[in-house]
Amino acid sequence: MFSFCLDRNVKSVIKLISEYRLTLNRATRFFSVRFFSLLCLMSVAGCSQIPDNLTVPEGTQLTSYQSVLQNLEKKQPADTLVRWGGTIVRVDNLQTKSRIELVNFDLMSSTRPKVSDNSDGRFRIYVNGFLDPEIYQQGRSLSVLGTLTKSELGQVGEHELLFPVVNAQAIHLWKEQMSDDELIRMQHDLWRHHPSYYHQRLGLRYYYLNDTNQKKRSNKQRQKKANKGAKYEIHTTDSKKVN
Repeated sequence: MFSFCLDRNVKSVIKLISEYRLTLNRATRFFSVRFFSLLCLMSVAGCSQIPDNLTVPEGTQLTSYQSVLQNLEKKQPADTLVRWGGTIVRVDNLQTKSRIELVNFDLMSSTRPKVSDNSDGRFRIYVNGFLDPEIYQQGRSLSVLGTLTKSELGQVGEHELLFPVVNAQAIHLWKEQMSDDELIRMQHDLWRHHPSYYHQRLGLRYYYLNDTNQKKRSNKQRQKKANKGAKYEIHTTDSKKVN
């Protein structure tokens, strides 16, 4: 009787804890979702802003990479202004300047390069001063505002290319974005404490307690049957001996 009452009390306590955690984690889930949504909105808002050093007065004509590529062998006007972007291939430090070679990509509204598996080609930029290759690493996204100068002949492997060249007035090195896996992991961390997480863990413990008690009862029942069988065998044996 005492064992039955204890088991019943344990079940009641577990049920109360489960309900408490369910209520608590509904609130956690609510704030986690709101926090993640706010984070996404802040990211979108941040991405839509053009860096100050890359802004130009309204109405300023900017020449696209594609239009320059079509007339690459022709001399461009000295005041041809461009705002391009891409991913860094290499950085070469010259005596007074640094040369950056980039794979060109179209720009978002923020002027950040839209990196994809398609590109129209490459270009080079010249920046006054020293740029550390450990910071301006291969694969990082960079945007530039500057004027066109004479194209340069170069190679990619054994293939010769004519590179459009930009004298940089300003450059912007973009922060690395989180990968899809990192975003999923972040979502998982925010949602890890949702009700089902605790419910599953508590459910396993509840099942374990029930299963343990059930095994104890089953063992007692088997023991009783075994004892009854033993008594029956003893009685039968004794009767045979009398006969």
